[in-house]
Amino acid sequence: MSIHTHACIAVLCDGCGDAWWREGDEFVGVPHYPTEAEAYDELANELGWRIEPGKQLCPDCSKDEDCARNGHLMTSWKTCWCRANTDTAEPTCDHLWRQCAHCGGAYERVTITDAGVTA
Repeated sequence: MSIHTHACIAVLCDGCGDAWWREGDEFVGVPHYPTEAEAYDELANELGWRIEPGKQLCPDCSKDEDCARNGHLMTSWKTCWCRANTDTAEPTCDHLWRQCAHCGGAYERVTITDAGVTA
């Protein structure tokens, strides 16, 4: 048996510090690359990272930065089905909700009253 040393490139997100690789929602591990060029190419073109001079952001941090910079892209108001009447399949909840379609954050919920909508 012999021991060999191999140098490789691993990239950490400048936002969260994570070095992840996911396939769908499943965490696979930390990707390692033989060169910086190969790392940047795969991260940007296949894994959805934002690669800028001096900054690498994972997809989640990239979306968060987009929304912090440009504002959230809120969905339209949706009827809450949290207390749905199973006999009629009609919504019985008195709330509406929406969230950012880009980052998935900025969740908002309002109450519907006879007088209108209240926050």
